[in-house]
Amino acid sequence: MKNIKLAICLILLLAMFVMPTQAQDMKKIAQAGMQFLKIDGTARGAAMAGAMTVDAFNASAVFYNPAALSWLESDFDIMANNTRWIADISYNHIAAAYSLESIGTF
Repeated sequence: MKNIKLAICLILLLAMFVMPTQAQDMKKIAQAGMQFLKIDGTARGAAMAGAMTVDAFNASAVFYNPAALSWLESDFDIMANNTRWIADISYNHIAAAYSLESIGTF
C-alpha cells in the first residue's frame, strides 16, 4: 500500500512538471487585431507614453479618459489630428466637446 501511494505521488509530481511544457506549445491565432488602437491620439499623449488619464482637460480626453470631460476648461473644444504611420498608413481622428453646465459635457 505504501508503494502504491509513493508511485501515485511520483506520477502526480511528474505530471505537474510535464504539463506546463506542453501548454507552451499552443499556437496563438488571430492576435494582431485592432493594433491601431495602441497609437496615441495626440502628440502630447505620445510624448507622455499614453499617460494622459489625469492631464487631459480638453477634447483629447475622449480618447484617454472620458470622465475628464467634466473638467473641460472652456465651454467648447475641438481637436483634430493626422498621424502618418509606417507603410503609408494615415491615422486621422477628430473630437469635439461642448459643456452645458446644467446637463453635462457632450
